[in-house]
Amino acid sequence: MLEHSELVRLFATCELKTLNKQREGKLKPGRLDAASTTKTVLSTRVRDSPPVANDYSEPEAHRRATLLGLPAELRDHIFRFVIEGKIAYLHPKSRGRLAIDSALPRVNRQVRKEFLGIVYQSAPIEVQVKTLGFRHLVTFLNSLTTTQHWSFIKNASSNAARVLDIKFELADIPADCAEETWDRDYLLTRWLKRLADPNKRALEIATKYEIRTSNATQRKYWSKHINYLRNLRKDEISWEKEALMKLWLATLGDYSFWSETEGRWLKQ
Repeated sequence: MLEHSELVRLFATCELKTLNKQREGKLKPGRLDAASTTKTVLSTRVRDSPPVANDYSEPEAHRRATLLGLPAELRDHIFRFVIEGKIAYLHPKSRGRLAIDSALPRVNRQVRKEFLGIVYQSAPIEVQVKTLGFRHLVTFLNSLTTTQHWSFIKNASSNAARVLDIKFELADIPADCAEETWDRDYLLTRWLKRLADPNKRALEIATKYEIRTSNATQRKYWSKHINYLRNLRKDEISWEKEALMKLWLATLGDYSFWSETEGRWLKQ
């Protein structure tokens, strides 16, 4: 710290400099160069004073890195680790958006965008379908990027493909359940037409169908219904026919083994 005598000497020196400037005409008489005096005093105090430790500063080595402060490749690995073993769900009321059990999408927009990009590209997906309504699934497929779309399709380099695991909750048997009305099933027909359209994003997508019901009467009715539609296309080779075959096998439940000797489906 500066002693009292040193401060007096410092101010005296500043005064002499001011008088010299007045004599040389560089400073108007009657005005004290207070700014320069104060500046000199403050700079001297800072220079002569010992350094003061900042209690609020944190050592560089101890600072925590934020998620977005990490390299993009490392964030990618973190996101893939988080979704490992998790299933992304597509609900009928989700408007085509996937839901997954993780808080990462709620961090901020950038993390949400990057994390969901990995989810859409690699997470196993379970689709819940009620009353044969595929609208949310169609919306989801329309939103896929080219890379995400190809992740569901088998290719020459790899036989592995992501599978859309479609879980059906069968609708109640309609009042008008005559066979002649079955080919006018709007909801199911809409999905089948999409499968048959080469310009739509559903062609060649790997799917798996599962019927969730313990009602034997419902299962029997929908099995006949879907088999009827399948027989209408028995002479075709199409993706919609393959989808109907998968659906029909799903309605059979455990009765999914064809016996050549007995000529009927048996339990596995």
